[in-house]
Amino acid sequence: MKRGISYILITCYLCSFLSACQPTPEKAVVVNKNDFEGKIQQSEAPAEKYIAPKSWKEIILTENGFFIVVIDANITIPDATDFPVVVIEPMQISSEIEGYVERYRY
Repeated sequence: MKRGISYILITCYLCSFLSACQPTPEKAVVVNKNDFEGKIQQSEAPAEKYIAPKSWKEIILTENGFFIVVIDANITIPDATDFPVVVIEPMQISSEIEGYVERYRY
């Protein structure tokens, strides 16, 4: 029994001290290859209205047959080709809001 435990401990010891992490790369792995903000500012709005069907009717059944989703919706597309872009910035959360979140989280 003691011999088996000692083999396990020696194996764990060797695995933990003989294994190593991958070395840190010399140069940055991901350089800002995609200039998303620049592309958004340079992109143009579509010249024509989005084309979609007038209604959507579908029945979706889950694999086990436990849930059935029935969709019967009219689709309304606005007559706009320009869409607003929203800039989102982080905000400081006060202790009052934090208390609300904690109460309703559980």
